[in-house]
Order: sequence, then structure tokens, then C-alpha cells
Amino acid sequence: MKCTSCDKDIRINFGNASRVLCQSCNDEKKDLPEESVTNNAPASNMEKAESNYSTAIGVANILMYCGWFIVAIGIIAAFMGLGSISKYATGLQILISTGPGIGVAISGLFMVATSQVTRAVVDTADNSREMLKLLQNKNN
Repeated sequence: MKCTSCDKDIRINFGNASRVLCQSCNDEKKDLPEESVTNNAPASNMEKAESNYSTAIGVANILMYCGWFIVAIGIIAAFMGLGSISKYATGLQILISTGPGIGVAISGLFMVATSQVTRAVVDTADNSREMLKLLQNKNN
């Protein structure tokens, strides 16, 4: 986005997106029409860059699918445990028959959570690399 008075690059003020900061005009705040703030951003900055961590993303995706599969197996096992007991079973007997299935389902949920944390770490690394590129381009 360019300043209307000096034609140099300006930044959006994150506290108020309808105002911008121009470094060349002594950080003087200028009100801009809303369409100039939202529509002047180059499309290339909005696109997701390619990740350097494709192996980590692939492993996280496999881990996520395996985790959801294990959750489903655990739920099925818990219901099978319920079906194998008598209708006169005590609470402890119900817990013993469904406990392994519930435990397996919880383990699967931890696998899914681990895969999501891995994806978050990879996204953070990719975004940090992009911010470093932007800062290096700005300083040059």
C-alpha cells in the first residue's frame, strides 16, 4: 500500500485497520477509505508459502488418521464390552468391561492431539521464516 502524499510504502495500524502509519511522513496517521486498506494488499502476500517440513506434515497427517482409527476401535471395544456383560452387572463390572475400550479411545485422542501440535509447530516455523524474509526485504 502506498502513501497518498509521498507515494512510499505504508503499514496498517493494527489497533485501527482504517488508519495507516507512514514512516516517511514522520509517522503521521492518515485516514484512508476502507476499500483502499483492504483491497490494496498484493495477492502474493496472501498465498500460503510452501513448507520446508513436508516430512513432518506427512507424519502428522498419518498420526492423525491412525489416531482417529484407534478412537473408533476403542469406542467399538467399549460397546462390545458392554454387550458382553449381564444386565444385572454392578458398576465395577461395567467399568472393568468398558475400561479397556475407553482407554484405547483416549490414547487415540492423544495421538490426534499430538499430530495437531506437530502441525502447529510446523506452521509457526513456516510463519517465522516468512516474517524473517519480510523483515530482511524491508531493511534492504
